[in-house]
Order: sequence, then C-alpha cells, then structure tokens
Amino acid sequence: MDRKIVEESYLVFSPSLYLYALSLTKDERKAEQLVSEAYYKLLCQMHAPDQLKFWLLRVVKTSFIDQYRKKQYRQSVDLASQQITFTESFESQILQKERNRQLYFAILSLPMPYQELILLFYFADCSTTELAQYFQLTVNQVRVYLHRARKKLKEVLQDEY
Repeated sequence: MDRKIVEESYLVFSPSLYLYALSLTKDERKAEQLVSEAYYKLLCQMHAPDQLKFWLLRVVKTSFIDQYRKKQYRQSVDLASQQITFTESFESQILQKERNRQLYFAILSLPMPYQELILLFYFADCSTTELAQYFQLTVNQVRVYLHRARKKLKEVLQDEY
C-alpha cells in the first residue's frame, strides 16, 4: 500500500475513527490502540480498499468486538483526563462539561443500532447514504432509524431534567 495514501487518510479520518473507538471502548488508550490497529491493517493491504473511511470504521468495530469477546476489555470512563482551560469562565466550562457528559451517557443508554447511528451521523460526519451502505440498509431506513434514535434520545434527556 502506498504510504502517502495512508498518511493522507490518517490526517483526514483519524479524528472520526478515534471518536468512534472512544464511544465503543470508553477508554482513551484503548481507543488509540484500535485506531492504530486499523491503520496497521491498512498498511498490510495490497491495494486501497473501496470506501476507505467505512473500511476503517468496520476494522475498528471488528477489532473491538474481537477484543471484547476475549475479555481483554473492561469498560471504564475516564473523566479525570478532561482538562479545563481558562479561556472561558470556570462556571460555564463546568456547566458545558456536565451537559456534554449527560449527552454522552444519554447516547450510550440508547440501544446499539440507534447509538451507533447517532455517533456516526453526528460525530463522524457520515451521510445517510454512507450509513445505508455501511449498515446495508436503504437510505429511507437509515432516516427512519435516525428519527427514532433522536426521539429516544430526547425522551432520555427529558427524563433527566
């Protein structure tokens, strides 16, 4: 595989892959390991796969499932790693962090297909067409699932307040 393609894809896709892996593992170090493993597998390929972003997302997910099955992963949430900067007022940062934390846990409380759709659509910037290909659904099915996921997320968030 051409090293230049790998480097360019790393610059473009690694933030999305990392967020996706972090949503699966809930651990920064393990998320980094999954992303590294995906790029290692990409380097081992003879030719660049079609739809590289989705190929990498699938490798991250498959690697996570493999490791989970082997009982190598224990879920943990590392909230201490979030550092507060002093560019905004301290109180507004604390409130924003709490809102983000509540949203994160609300997304994690959704059933798995909805959780994955929300994460990929909003945080990995995947289009409904791309999601349809990834999940092997029609575009309309993806839109319906996204609507249901948003509705469930809204219910979860309203229950908290």
